[in-house]
Amino acid sequence: MYEKVSIIIPVWNCEKYLRECLDSVTKQTYRNLEIILINDGSTDNSLAIMNEYASNDERIIVISQENAGPGAARNVGLEKATGKYFSFIDSDDYVSVDFIAKLKSILKDDCLYSYCGVNVKGKDTFTTPEENSLFIRQACFNRLYNAKFIKDIRFSNDKFGEDLIFNYKLSFESNNIAYTKEPLYFYRTNEGSISNNWSDKYMDLFDAIDKMINYKDLSLLDDGSKERLEFALIWYCILGNFKRAEKNISKDYVIKSVNYIERYFPEWFENKYIEKHIWDKQVINYLVNKDYDAVVDFYIN
Repeated sequence: MYEKVSIIIPVWNCEKYLRECLDSVTKQTYRNLEIILINDGSTDNSLAIMNEYASNDERIIVISQENAGPGAARNVGLEKATGKYFSFIDSDDYVSVDFIAKLKSILKDDCLYSYCGVNVKGKDTFTTPEENSLFIRQACFNRLYNAKFIKDIRFSNDKFGEDLIFNYKLSFESNNIAYTKEPLYFYRTNEGSISNNWSDKYMDLFDAIDKMINYKDLSLLDDGSKERLEFALIWYCILGNFKRAEKNISKDYVIKSVNYIERYFPEWFENKYIEKHIWDKQVINYLVNKDYDAVVDFYIN
């Protein structure tokens, strides 16, 4: 049955890659699509390209707004979308022609979403179901969501972690997930993007994570949910950002990160998932022993 799928694509100054993205979407073998392009205040030729494609494909809707970030742009798309299923694609990426068809074929009615492998710089990657349950490498771009579970859940306007927070909120709606390891999504790493660069704005991550922590009363979470949330904080607030910072890391940031996690999870270092999923065990030991200078030296040297 060919129910409508809404594909939401935020676009900001992406004229270099936009045609490749739109070609991959408009040529999908699954044809019942609603393609919503949100021009997020582009100042290059992106809007002209969007309008060109819209003039040749009646499935395309173009919406323009002042620059507000990808989360806000996706929210505009969600308000406009009428499909039974939603997919979010980044405008500098592209997908295989059967991306929607294959994700749709494995997405049962009781599934929150289906997801696929991702090709990054020619290398196929896949987030395992366990990693996915721990919110490791959370994204929304390689998924097909069942709209009935999204309801009024929306993306935050934070520059960091909007995908993480969105998927965390959705995890309370359903635990059923479908997947294929096949790399149907082709991710383009942008060295100039927010997610690939360190700056003082990474301090804003804590404000974003607050939204995740405060979404549900911690005292009401079962032990499994609490431990997965705890691990997500370890993954994102400590090792994820430490690695991004590398030679720009500071002792003050290390201390703030540890203090932030210990505010909610004082015994975080006993989390059972650390042994399997954290590679820098030496950093964990330094943090447990409060040897913050050693942490800085680890990444700088």
